[in-house]
Parts: sequence; structure tokens; C-alpha cells
Amino acid sequence: MGRIYQENPKDTWSHNGIVYSINEIFKIVHEKVTFYIDVSSLQEPVSRSFVTKNGVSVCGSCFGQMGTTNDAKDKHTVRVEESDVTIPIVVVNGEDQTYVVDGIHRVQKAVGHGIVCIPAKMISKMELEMARVE
Repeated sequence: MGRIYQENPKDTWSHNGIVYSINEIFKIVHEKVTFYIDVSSLQEPVSRSFVTKNGVSVCGSCFGQMGTTNDAKDKHTVRVEESDVTIPIVVVNGEDQTYVVDGIHRVQKAVGHGIVCIPAKMISKMELEMARVE
């Protein structure tokens, strides 16, 4: 199936205080079937992953990489616009909703451009545990 996409080896995703290796997640979902997910079902969980400081809201990833809120906002805006919504996002079903593990910028771009459904790959909670960082 081609090369497995990888990010910085130290990149992680966290949920409820548990940290997971994003590259291990990519390895797990690499050969999974792609399906299409309605982005409207993802807007609430995506908005909860944002950090707000000094009236500026950006995703935790962009905020963590930049020194100031304005730099983080600029980086986030660029990442959303440069996002390729044809690349599948990664999601996991939680107790009450579906969470975006990878692809927040793609979800935001889809919403902003009126795209209803985007490609996704599902990781199970059990598989997610295999990517847990100790």
C-alpha cells in the first residue's frame, strides 16, 4: 500500500490525560479501509481541543509550537488553508462522541469550504492503546 505517512517522532495526541504516539497511530491505520464522515458530527469535539488565550482560539498543536498567541493564530490559519481534505483524517469513537485523533485542520477547512463529508480512518480504543506512550 505505499509508504506510511510519519510526522516528527515526538509528535503525540492526548486525550483525558493519556498520551499516544501519532506515528504509531499512523502505522495502525495505514491499511485500514477509508470511509466518509460527516464533518458536522466532528465540530463539537474539534472545538473542545482548542486553547484560548488573550481572546485567540487555536488548536493545541499550533499553540504548542508557537511562542505567542498571534503567531499561533497565523500558523493555524495557514495550516487550515494548506490542508488537503482528500487525505483521510483519523478518528476514534469515544463513549459519547467521535474524536479527531489526526486531522483537525482538515475538518476546519472542510467546514469553512462547505464540504459535508471527508475521508476518514477509524482506530479502535484497543488499537489506540497500542500507541500509548508510557
